[in-house]
Amino acid sequence: MNYINDSMQKEGYVILRHFFTDKYMDELIEQLDRHDALLYDRKVAADFNLMKSIPFINNLVHSKQLTSLVEQVLGDRSFPINAFVLDKTKDSNWGLDWHQDLKIAVKSKIETVNFSHWTMESGIPHAIAPKEVLEKKLAVRIHLDPCFADNGAILIASKSHKNGIIQTKTALEKIISNEIICCEVEKGGIMFMTPLLLHKSPYSTSDQKRRILQIDYVGTNLHNGLEWYN
Repeated sequence: MNYINDSMQKEGYVILRHFFTDKYMDELIEQLDRHDALLYDRKVAADFNLMKSIPFINNLVHSKQLTSLVEQVLGDRSFPINAFVLDKTKDSNWGLDWHQDLKIAVKSKIETVNFSHWTMESGIPHAIAPKEVLEKKLAVRIHLDPCFADNGAILIASKSHKNGIIQTKTALEKIISNEIICCEVEKGGIMFMTPLLLHKSPYSTSDQKRRILQIDYVGTNLHNGLEWYN
């Protein structure tokens, strides 16, 4: 039984608790700190690809320990495109209201059917991708610290990914009127999440760190000359 893929298809996310040992997590944090990757600036975090700049992270994102699980969801042609740190601190405390992660980064802008709302972010072209592309994208969130409600654990609307791209505020409000789950995860736990899952990132109300290493994987190449930015 493919537990991870079954959970992803049914719920849109899965949490694997205590996935990494404390010893490994301490080594991971030390490597990130050594390369100043924990000096958090949200404006540039998602555009700073750690798999390119830190060999330890490159080894991690290609490790069989992770890729064997990713392949259960995306297939055996999946590959990583990005790795970056997210944090919430006193100096950089932030929140995001209910949303889906619909935009993807590409190497060059090429007008393509069903790719819309083009923007330039930090010099990188972004567009909202069609549902078929987003269904082949997966975020793997590795928790460097315990993540609870008071320090900014994300809220999710389980099964909301089944609605595809949510087009209206009315549809969104109807979905979040149902069961909402706070995704609390201990240090060393990981969370898999589809970008189509409706989620919210609350402000932290604690002084405790909430650092997450997020790795984005995809299971498809783009078409019409478009290429993933990595």
